[in-house]
Amino acid sequence: SSTRREGENNYTPKQKQPSAKTLSPFINNYCQNIKEFTAQNLGKLFMAQALQEYNN
Repeated sequence: SSTRREGENNYTPKQKQPSAKTLSPFINNYCQNIKEFTAQNLGKLFMAQALQEYNN
């Protein structure tokens, strides 16, 4: 049976990281979704503020 010795290196390499070229479409899609979500909610916020000021 094998036992670990103190100070022995038990490092196992991780899987190869995906390249930036592979990740680029996912990052672009994520950013586009954030942009659209933010634009919609900012529009609602400004509309609500305008209505509130109009009613006061």
